[in-house]
Amino acid sequence: MGSRDEASQGGVLHRERLPTPTWVRIVGLLVGVGTVVLVICLHLFVEENVAGLVVGVVTGAVSGLFILLSSGDIEVRERQLVLVARPIVRKRLPTAEITAVEDAGPQRAADFGGSGWRVSGRRKRTLVMRGGEGVRITMSDGWEYLVVCSRPVELKRALERARR
Repeated sequence: MGSRDEASQGGVLHRERLPTPTWVRIVGLLVGVGTVVLVICLHLFVEENVAGLVVGVVTGAVSGLFILLSSGDIEVRERQLVLVARPIVRKRLPTAEITAVEDAGPQRAADFGGSGWRVSGRRKRTLVMRGGEGVRITMSDGWEYLVVCSRPVELKRALERARR
């Protein structure tokens, strides 16, 4: 059964998961495990206080976990477009305020300097987890969002339906 928030936003017209590249997950694992091991080794040889050990281990574990859990989601509902860069950033855009939906062609994640939410110009944001086809979404307030996904035709079709 859906939540009250889901019911108020209408049915789901399109949903797509944007997985994080494998190399990013490996880096997350190395950062988390490496930091924890390093902090424990430093504690054993330098014998600093326990508080420093706890802070170091928690910081390393949380950093690694954030990287491991990173991914993106696109969800088009009848009244809103939800763009998510997990585990933190969620952007909700009212579909009534979308003024244009266009193909943006093939996009490479490397062109944006990484994955997740990227600043791609003044009043321009890009959601990219890995390379794929881009869909450019223009809002009535002048903001422009580029979403890089693997199913651009379905995304565009769902956005057009939601705008009616």
